[in-house]
Amino acid sequence: MVLLDDENLGFHMCKADNDVWYRPATKPVRIKCYEYILVYTDDILCLSMNPKSILDYLDQRFLLKPESRGQPKTYLGADISPHSF
Repeated sequence: MVLLDDENLGFHMCKADNDVWYRPATKPVRIKCYEYILVYTDDILCLSMNPKSILDYLDQRFLLKPESRGQPKTYLGADISPHSF
């Protein structure tokens, strides 16, 4: 998905797994971190402080199902839930 590494998004493909994309970010409290996009066929999981902006950008270029956008419940058949520190 070459679109993820364009100048607007700035994600880089992980060398160990082509389905994992990452970019440096900074949390509101000035802690450095990374944002991730996991892509597998037609599944996308976005791990970010502001995933909506990333998904909105992708939705302008690809057709994303409206009902599939929001807090994820499963990914690749696994149940998932939010985690906070």
